[in-house]
Amino acid sequence: MSASTAEQRRFPRRPYRFDSGISLRGEPRPRSVHVEDIGQEGACFRSVGAVTEGSPVLVYLRLRPDSESIECKGKVCWLESAGPDSCRFGVRFLDLHDDERAE
Repeated sequence: MSASTAEQRRFPRRPYRFDSGISLRGEPRPRSVHVEDIGQEGACFRSVGAVTEGSPVLVYLRLRPDSESIECKGKVCWLESAGPDSCRFGVRFLDLHDDERAE
């Protein structure tokens, strides 16, 4: 992600590392991903395998062990290689409710 991408954000992201899941169109089941940072409108993920910029995704988040899982639609806005078989990518959340953003 470039510095200009971070500058375009309306809300800052905070480092918050945990495992999560994402469903990509055409894949039979959710993919395990690692969250690197998260904010009100999006998150950075690290994943094994390819992701396509602009792809719609379904994100599954459990921010605390005692909280319910949050499911929301998203869109891959940027990506970069993180090694031979992995990548980092940013997802913009498209349909989180205000109470879910506050968590």
